[in-house]
Amino acid sequence: MDEMDLSQFREVFVSEAKEHLVSLNAALVELEKKPSNKDVLSDIFRVAHTLKGMSATMGYEKVTNLTHVMEDVLDKLRKSEVQAKGNVVDVIFECFDKLESLITEIETGVESKIDIDGIVHRLQDLIEGKEEKKSPGQKTKEPEAPAVKEARDQEDAAQQAGQQPAEQEAAAGTKKAKTSIRINISHLDTMMNLVGEMVISKSQLEQIAAENQIVALKQTLQQLDRIAVDLQEAVLKTRMVPLSQIFDRYPRMMRDLALKLGKEVDFEIFGADIEIDRMLMEEINEPLVHLLRNAVDHGIEAPDVRAAVGKERKAHIELSARRERGYIAIQVKDDGKGMDPQVVKEKAVQKGIVSEEDAKTMPDDEIFLLICDPRFSTAETITDISGRGVGMDVVKTSLESFNGRLSIDSISGKGSTFTVNLPLSIAIISALLVRVQDETYAIPLNNITEVVPFLRQNLKSIEKKEVIILRNEVLPLIWLEKALGVTKEKDYTEKDNKYVLRVESGNKAVGLVADNFIGRKEIVIKSLSGIMKRARGLSGATILGDGSVVLILDVNNIV
Repeated sequence: MDEMDLSQFREVFVSEAKEHLVSLNAALVELEKKPSNKDVLSDIFRVAHTLKGMSATMGYEKVTNLTHVMEDVLDKLRKSEVQAKGNVVDVIFECFDKLESLITEIETGVESKIDIDGIVHRLQDLIEGKEEKKSPGQKTKEPEAPAVKEARDQEDAAQQAGQQPAEQEAAAGTKKAKTSIRINISHLDTMMNLVGEMVISKSQLEQIAAENQIVALKQTLQQLDRIAVDLQEAVLKTRMVPLSQIFDRYPRMMRDLALKLGKEVDFEIFGADIEIDRMLMEEINEPLVHLLRNAVDHGIEAPDVRAAVGKERKAHIELSARRERGYIAIQVKDDGKGMDPQVVKEKAVQKGIVSEEDAKTMPDDEIFLLICDPRFSTAETITDISGRGVGMDVVKTSLESFNGRLSIDSISGKGSTFTVNLPLSIAIISALLVRVQDETYAIPLNNITEVVPFLRQNLKSIEKKEVIILRNEVLPLIWLEKALGVTKEKDYTEKDNKYVLRVESGNKAVGLVADNFIGRKEIVIKSLSGIMKRARGLSGATILGDGSVVLILDVNNIV
């Protein structure tokens, strides 16, 4: 098969290789914790063997050479001829990093001249039972390539002739191929766009049927509605991917950070099988990485400090995901030093983020959210682990851009919990249509907890701010007419027949006052562009059945 023929399979090779690398990374972290676990060793061996076979078929010699020598080391580990501890595990981790760089090189097609001779020689030293005494960066002798190459060429020839060992992964791969296929992401995006257009067209037909009282059309639309809902759910499911696709990257990251900072960390993951919209997966990775790095750098204490205050030397950090009402909640929890709300409050006042008068009445959960202000920093020193790059302000802003929410809970001396609430999907959502003056707006239903008539006798004023009492809860009011700048009457509070929508943003509940509400509707989110993209209080737009364009309100931004 010539080079042109092989190039068309590069994308499939890279996709499969990345999946194997994710599995390898997770298995290596587990091996370091349990060096005698034969099952984990077998898993690592199978991944290395599969990568070798794939790369040999494609003609990627560096990947083939490296994984071949890795196999020899892993075989000795499986036979207990070499112990999986200390420098042995470190060398295998370095092999993983080299493989990752080689796969990236193949994917981009950019020759980066990655050298594998050094790591191959170190692997051969392990095979021969030599302990590494040298310091990092010390030059090593050239590997005895001829003998290794001859053995490898013989095995690769046998593999390409169809004489591969009957490993367990072959059976597993065959089973997987029968139940799943690979599909280009762009095809899924196209399907979602078409479903969105169908939802809009269905709304238009419903509008025509209602205006013209066409009974036969109404009956047909009822059947179409059921089909459309089923199709919509099916397409949404094809876009859902398990959180494990990003969660599996974190154990290695946490291990490396802990070693670099001289800390001991027991890192646990729960709920990685929960599925989330692919687009959200791309957005959530960076905020989660920052929260996890921040937990290691600033959240937990050094082992000696923990021991001095009666804690276990090894800190515990937990990443968990669970389903809630219309949301997925992801938590980053540590048992570190926590935060003192009084210290945060004093620093916020000092920085001018909040007035001393307002700070006195703020609950702890709102005080902790003040650390998301770009002017705020609790770090004593700036490090290359956290404190640079993306900050808590960007984390919060990023989450709110797709209707997510961040909440923080912390106890001084006990630890902190950062909770991220995400919608299940950001393509098609349920929304409540409301009227404000002559305009119609959509508000995501996940933000709304209750709709009640506005009664003027319930209107109160506290510190010159309008509130209502809703079942013993003091609810601050935001008049949408004023917030959106569409007020036509001098005194908009005097107009009758208004409604209060109780909405939640972060840990805060407020009442949005609208003229009327039209009802619930499934809407397709269309992104804003141009100058509208920078408009405050708006997160997108949608098209109704009558062809009118309705703006979608960004509740978090308005609040």
